[in-house]
Amino acid sequence: MKSSQRRIRKPRIFDPLLRYEIPEASELLRQSVAKTWVDVRKNRLQVIRDGGRTYVPGSEIVRVSSLPSSRRGATA
Repeated sequence: MKSSQRRIRKPRIFDPLLRYEIPEASELLRQSVAKTWVDVRKNRLQVIRDGGRTYVPGSEIVRVSSLPSSRRGATA
């Protein structure tokens, strides 16, 4: 792929019954991967560990994304 070309991603259909890797979860939560890891470390986001992999349950993405901004730790 040339540097001038961009990869076009297909829209992902969200299913709360699935589990998502950290990069996928951060995309669904519309935050950076680093911020997602911070949320995991501070127990704001529950995860499933399977061997060396870490997954975020879809139900957890729904829970976090439906919280009012004041409970998410936003300072706005």
